[in-house]
Amino acid sequence: MEVGTDRMRDQDICLGDWVMVDTRLKPEPGDVVVIEEDGEWKLAVAKGDGGEWKVIWVVWFSMK
Repeated sequence: MEVGTDRMRDQDICLGDWVMVDTRLKPEPGDVVVIEEDGEWKLAVAKGDGGEWKVIWVVWFSMK
């Protein structure tokens, strides 16, 4: 998935970077994850147990 924002710059993920996700991994607090919010895919930092998210994929590799 291509990153469309600089919102995750604190995690060294910037606009135009590509991130790979693994749908088999269970997120831990602090992991960078992909969530579905208002019909859009967004990157977020996992907090809590993830029970409130509709979709979670753990980002395990990124590069520009």
